[in-house]
Amino acid sequence: MSNNNSYLINKMNNIKQLTKDYFKPQSGTERGLNITPSSQGLLSDELKTNPNSLKLSNRSSFNNIDSTISRDAKITLNSNRSTVGYKNVTYNDLVSKTNINNYYSVKLDNNSNLNVSLHPKKATSLEVKVLDSKGQPIQSSISTKAKPGEISLNLPQGNYYIKVSPEIARSTTKYELNLSTIPTSTLTSKTSGALSELGSIAYKDSSSSIPKVDNYQSTTTTDGVIKDPLLGVYYGNQGWNMGQVQAMETWQGKKNAVLNMFTDWGSDSTTMNNLFNTQLPNIWNNKNIPMISWEPLTSGSSTPDNIEVLIANGQFDTYINNWADRLKTFLSGSDGVYNTADDRRAYLRFAHEMNGDWYAWSAAKGGNSPTDYVNMWKHTKDIFDAKGMDASRLQWVWTANNTDAGGFTAEQYYPGDAYVNWVAIDGYNWGTSQSWSSWQTPGEVFDNMLGRLKAISTRPVGITEVGSSTKTSSGTSLTAKSQWMTDMFNYAVNKDIKMVTWFNQDKETDWAAFGGANGDGTYKPNRRTTYKTYAAYKTGITPASYSGSDVNNPRLLTDTFFYGLMA
Repeated sequence: MSNNNSYLINKMNNIKQLTKDYFKPQSGTERGLNITPSSQGLLSDELKTNPNSLKLSNRSSFNNIDSTISRDAKITLNSNRSTVGYKNVTYNDLVSKTNINNYYSVKLDNNSNLNVSLHPKKATSLEVKVLDSKGQPIQSSISTKAKPGEISLNLPQGNYYIKVSPEIARSTTKYELNLSTIPTSTLTSKTSGALSELGSIAYKDSSSSIPKVDNYQSTTTTDGVIKDPLLGVYYGNQGWNMGQVQAMETWQGKKNAVLNMFTDWGSDSTTMNNLFNTQLPNIWNNKNIPMISWEPLTSGSSTPDNIEVLIANGQFDTYINNWADRLKTFLSGSDGVYNTADDRRAYLRFAHEMNGDWYAWSAAKGGNSPTDYVNMWKHTKDIFDAKGMDASRLQWVWTANNTDAGGFTAEQYYPGDAYVNWVAIDGYNWGTSQSWSSWQTPGEVFDNMLGRLKAISTRPVGITEVGSSTKTSSGTSLTAKSQWMTDMFNYAVNKDIKMVTWFNQDKETDWAAFGGANGDGTYKPNRRTTYKTYAAYKTGITPASYSGSDVNNPRLLTDTFFYGLMA
């Protein structure tokens, strides 16, 4: 395989704020830039590596040469150790005009160790990800001005992408991205721990004129152009009764991609042992990805009202570390080794519905503030991140109630996109089942909070609890609930919701769509068992617009689906 790589930078004539690409030379004669003035632009058509060519040793040298690119330019890199060629591929189809994700394509000519280091130039948080040739994430890292985001991967030869995303929308974002490779067949120790830089990129974007340089779409993969929400359900008694889930899946003709379950912070070892030894394996073995609703309830109703303050201050670090270690073991699969072929996946829905006034971690309890919740979330996730559990195995789900209660807003509790993989909403049509409730359409339940979450986050949106009562102002109506189900499943697709998880248990009212007190049909898996069912539920999820798990995929979902990156 040749050591020379070429990439075409597409025309950028109409871009007000241009991406600047430059390459720092190595010591000695390994690499340099030969720049020849061009009559049609300040950069020549080719920037060639040549041991005898001009060496650019600092940023000002580059800036003195280039301020615009007015024509196509081809960049060729060469190294006597390894080669990385890359181009800027800015893509913003899935985000608003005040947010931007930057993509860079990377080609490895050899099996190599790829090192990525991201350095923000302002006091902001950025996330850097390495993606495969289909745009599916491999590994990610968070960077701050004080702490660069770093990724080191052994990768086979081929094409990859690097994605840089801001935590919070900003009118300008500057950073430096450093790349280096060493062929894995000749890996040697690094002197003084320094990266061997192949390049650095400084990028400044303008929210009024976001460049769209290429057609690369991270969400358009071999899966095709898809818009399928993941199908989820809360059922099966926290993983203890998977026979119920199997019966539901047989009846509906589709696997559930996600199975929601709840667990607390009980101090006895039995709770933790049951979760990791039995409940989660039961769910995974049924080919469902567990969504762990992890509730910081330490002693049931006697949980301290300042539990979020205590957690943020480190008083539960021993428990969190132990729990995180156990989760990593579960995610590592049967061989017990993380990042191997039999690894598992999970969604972690931590301390949900914080914007209500019924949980101890809400600021409405104990006279605390939303900042205490944010500190708790960040402290806890930092512990997990330090153990190497990346987003390819574990997705963090931040869930707000559909309405605020207790004097604080959901937005005040948000820890930022750098600490969250999904944002989600819990919401129900209570009908007239309660003295304070009335019948609501799906739009009336979700529209307000959905718009608010999309305003503060670019993360995929899920609905992690949803259900409808049969209670109307005219009495019990199975027909009304059936129509609500139909409307709900259509609503989710039309509103670009990436996950819908039905709360399939009669609790405060008759929420269940399968196996509850009411239904307009029945299903008998055997002579002794009969489940009441709603035809509208089965019909609503039957189209290809709702996705279950893939039993032939060892990970159960492609990365595109697991990350909620469906188009």
